[in-house]
Amino acid sequence: MGSLSKNLPSDITSYDLLKTFAIITMIIDHIGAYMMPEFIELRAIGRLSAPVWFFLIGYALNRKLELRLWIGAIILMIGHYLINEETLPLNILFTFLLIRLTLNPLMKFLEIEFLRVLIFFIPLFVLSIFTMDYIEYGVLGYYCAISGYLVRHKDRLNMDNKQITILVLLAFIAYWMNQTLLFGFNSMNSAFVLFSFFILATILSEFKSKTYPELTEKLGSMKHVVFLTGRRTLEIYVIHVLAFKAFGAFVLGLDVP
Repeated sequence: MGSLSKNLPSDITSYDLLKTFAIITMIIDHIGAYMMPEFIELRAIGRLSAPVWFFLIGYALNRKLELRLWIGAIILMIGHYLINEETLPLNILFTFLLIRLTLNPLMKFLEIEFLRVLIFFIPLFVLSIFTMDYIEYGVLGYYCAISGYLVRHKDRLNMDNKQITILVLLAFIAYWMNQTLLFGFNSMNSAFVLFSFFILATILSEFKSKTYPELTEKLGSMKHVVFLTGRRTLEIYVIHVLAFKAFGAFVLGLDVP
């Protein structure tokens, strides 16, 4: 959920498509969380969303702590308070801000060297479990953010493509293990998430900034839907989370997560 540039391409981009995918899986996840909690399969599908946002934070060249992100985070916090929800863990927008603030110093500390990054993944898994009570996803997002950083800078790192791909795959496996433990998925849902993560990690390992003029032309006026889901992600996130939480709490009487 990055910055909204004033000079956006007139054609659909790879960012638009990736963010649209993340928006769709996110809404499916939240339908399961706030409206249909008995369908755990919706939560399994929804596991595919957050890794995309974390990956894009790492992939981005600009990781400024934008005012609009702070505003969104605070609005969500106020919304949680109004529906009598606990303040902790802090919502995911604060997690985004934390990763934006610390990722560059972290990568400098790791010297972007294969073995150092690999070893760092081990304590990171333990920390991800214990930090989830304080901030949404805890430090789990660093797995995907580090993956995004490695993919973005692969041409100037002291790693070959094979090593980068291995680290990305291991990062997503660690992410999968955490989420499987957290949600208590059965074997079928767990296998679905693992297989989906493998495909997603493979795709993201080759992610590049591209434009698709032919697709833009074929979609016609529908291109504006993709522009909306790909370029107004922060607004969509904040508005729909508040609406879903209010519906779940006041209409369905659910103990919203």
